[in-house]
Amino acid sequence: MKKTAMEYVEISTNILKKFESRLHFDIYVQRTETDYTKIFKINDTIDWDRLASYERKGVKSIFVPHDQYGKYLLFVELLVDKLLNSTNASAFKEGVTVVKEMINGCLVEFLSRDIVNETMALQASKTVSSCIEVMDKDTGALTKIIGQMVTTPYLFKHSVTVSLLSILLARGSGIESNSTLNIIGLGGLLHDIGISRLSFDPEDKQQMTPEEQKEMWRHPEIGKRLLDPVKSMRTEILDIVLQHHEQPNGHGYPNGLRTAEIFLPAKIVSIADTFSAMIIKRSYREEFTTFEAINRMKNDVGKFDKTLLLNFEKIILGSKKEDS
Repeated sequence: MKKTAMEYVEISTNILKKFESRLHFDIYVQRTETDYTKIFKINDTIDWDRLASYERKGVKSIFVPHDQYGKYLLFVELLVDKLLNSTNASAFKEGVTVVKEMINGCLVEFLSRDIVNETMALQASKTVSSCIEVMDKDTGALTKIIGQMVTTPYLFKHSVTVSLLSILLARGSGIESNSTLNIIGLGGLLHDIGISRLSFDPEDKQQMTPEEQKEMWRHPEIGKRLLDPVKSMRTEILDIVLQHHEQPNGHGYPNGLRTAEIFLPAKIVSIADTFSAMIIKRSYREEFTTFEAINRMKNDVGKFDKTLLLNFEKIILGSKKEDS
């Protein structure tokens, strides 16, 4: 989709309440669709009574300028480390919410900037590592993080869901190495980065024109090309982005690879990608239930790795089958 310059980024008031020093960024409120007013500037301390007065007037969100957003994200990263390393249960629970903000910040950068740089790559890797740490300590973290993204745009929510489900499936398939899990989670998070560079928004399309479909088929190559210049971006991550729509039966794209030619982590992300796309409500249809999604995937013979899909079914539906 053609991107317009993002001037302001919404941030969390709850997270800002943890900020105990003078501000390192300006804070704005949105008065109209295009009009933003600065209410605090760099080096100010926050006047919470003043902010509360704006909330009483119906102001629900606060923003920072995009060019200062990195300073806010640095604070979020430090806060995540503090909360996740705490032995206090309530602090860790709060950390799950902050991780969600960290994920959102990572995607804002990747999906809104024309060029991917080393700083963004490092931030994304830290984000996925934090997700893995949260999932290590809280088996329900995946549901909690996704549950907090109800109003999040589809591409954001889908990218997060695919990343977390890919980590879950990798673990359920015997992959325990944190470095490998990080690669798979990062590949899942960035698998659709090429879609943000299309000339149209697929989310608005129940049915694409032949020209749009051809362009859509190119998004894995576009994504790989965007990430390729970043030195710290592992080759394995590029392979996931390029191959996540390949199919064991050879009917996938962009290169029509077959079973042995497809990178195993790409097969994992492929399953998470399809499942996520089905269980999230779209602008043109309601979401599928987990049962419906799994059954549709099982009936699509040859599209997915059989062993991985069986593992995924056990992970997603196992407990429910036992209860029925």
